[in-house]
Amino acid sequence: MCAGRKKLIDEDQSEYYKKVGRRLKHFRKLRGFSDYDKFSYAHDLNRSQYGDYEKGKNLNIGTLHKLLKLLQINESIFYGEGYEET
Repeated sequence: MCAGRKKLIDEDQSEYYKKVGRRLKHFRKLRGFSDYDKFSYAHDLNRSQYGDYEKGKNLNIGTLHKLLKLLQINESIFYGEGYEET
């Protein structure tokens, strides 16, 4: 793979993670948690790790699935209306 293509993939992945982080934050706030610390403590999550997810750090699909369950939403809602605008 050429360097330009790898950079493009890395940029696409980075933007995807940032968008997922913004969506997690959006739905956390909809659930009444004003900051990620309160959400983390209420759900027995590592505070700094969850904060990283909202900042767009890499998370695996299993972790995303767990977080969506905690937020009480499914994938179609998470990736649905408003996803492209975040």
